[in-house]
Amino acid sequence: MSGRGNVTRRGRNSWRVKFDLGADPVTGRRLTRFVTVRGTRRQALAELTKLLRSADTGEYVDPANTTVAEFLERWLRDWAAVNVSPSTLQRYAGIVRMQLIPHLGEIKIQKLQADRVAEMYATLLREGRCKKTEDAPIAGLSPRTVSHIHRVLHLALRIAAKWKLIALNVADSVDKPKADDKEVEIIQADALPGLLEALRGKMLYTVAVTALGTGARRGELLALRRQDIDLAAGTMKIERTLEQTKSAACASSRRRASAESGPLNCRPM
Repeated sequence: MSGRGNVTRRGRNSWRVKFDLGADPVTGRRLTRFVTVRGTRRQALAELTKLLRSADTGEYVDPANTTVAEFLERWLRDWAAVNVSPSTLQRYAGIVRMQLIPHLGEIKIQKLQADRVAEMYATLLREGRCKKTEDAPIAGLSPRTVSHIHRVLHLALRIAAKWKLIALNVADSVDKPKADDKEVEIIQADALPGLLEALRGKMLYTVAVTALGTGARRGELLALRRQDIDLAAGTMKIERTLEQTKSAACASSRRRASAESGPLNCRPM
């Protein structure tokens, strides 16, 4: 390999890739970086070539200088935006910008330690909710909410490790808060006639009958089109779902099913 980089074995299936980014424009010192690659020597050499190419084209992002905030914004743009639904992306972005970046954003991602993550969780549980007035006491977020924040951070750091920005996912070493499982109240069959009678004549009546008779979700009901329903045959096709986000509402093909029976007395799917 050229003088700009080399590959040396670290373990049975582990390689250290050393490469040169050139001279620091301020200090004049050579900028040398190291990356660990698991796999074969051929894979390590391929990674070295890729890193040198990205450095030459200006696309290389130096992990040593990347903050948690910079990575999380990049993760939202380059991974979450193309791998999750718009509504999930919106939830991720809210957690990233309202919780993770304010608490961890200034830390270099390679310097992020498990104790800082644990400290953030404790702070959120204790005083994570902003007070509305000067006299209102500061309240903490619920364990369930902090558990959601943990899942988002853990996922983001898993991608960071995959992108070789970090060696380990420090969220693996932090216990997420235990959320109390609340039993969901389910409407009983003997209460359905009273519910439907109370809704009779109101706009929600047809929606309620369809939801109860088919098990369709709210987004699926809102995405129904006239051609999806055949009253004569007593069938309904569910091929789309509607998701509403702050930017727009979008319908997409997610589920296909049919309810076979009369429109007001459908058999659950």
